[in-house]
Amino acid sequence: MTITDPAELRQMLAVTRQRGYAVEAHAATLGDAGIAAAVYDSGRVVGAVGIVGPAERLLLPEQQQGFAHAVCVTARALSDEASAAAT
Repeated sequence: MTITDPAELRQMLAVTRQRGYAVEAHAATLGDAGIAAAVYDSGRVVGAVGIVGPAERLLLPEQQQGFAHAVCVTARALSDEASAAAT
C-alpha cells in the first residue's frame, strides 16, 4: 500500500529512522515484503541494502528481527567501507 498522506509518511519515516531499517509489505508486488537499511558515506545516504521475500515468511516477528539484523549489519559494513574509501 502506497502512503499518500504527508502526516502518515512523516510518522513512518520517524519510525524507520528510530529502528534503523524500513519494512514494506505488498507495496511493489502483492504477497512480497521487503526490509532495507540505508548505506551512508560521510553522513549522506548513498544507497541501500535490502531483502525481498514472501510476506508470510519475511514478516513473521522472529524472522523479521533476524532479517532486519542481517540487513543492518550489512548496511553498516558497507557504510564503514564507503567512509574509509573516501579518506
